Amino acid sequence: MTGMERSFYDFLCEEMRGRDNDITIDEVLKARYRSHLINFTGAKKTVTSNQLTKYVQKLKALGLILVTQNKGRYIVNPKYAFKGGKASRLSYLKKLIETRVSAKLPIEHLIDAPRCQFEKEKIA
Repeated sequence: MTGMERSFYDFLCEEMRGRDNDITIDEVLKARYRSHLINFTGAKKTVTSNQLTKYVQKLKALGLILVTQNKGRYIVNPKYAFKGGKASRLSYLKKLIETRVSAKLPIEHLIDAPRCQFEKEKIA
């Protein structure tokens, strides 16, 4: 991940909703990030909306953000970032995995084993 991609990810972590890591990545959020970046770097660094769209794609591919069933809505992966204590994070992670399995959404980036192995262990 480049420094700019990491900066955007950190911004998402700050902006995500505390109780469920939910974040809407739309043009409003992208504009806020661009403004934040200009203020933070004294306008030495800038980024376009198209670049941010590419960053979102990379963050999805890395499993740092997860798609939801709603367009433009994501979940910052609580396996890596969470606003709360360990017990709350683990409880939310378990609930999120169960919800995503029911909705037939990917869980691979939430678990440490292949999905088939994870499901076998859960049944046993």
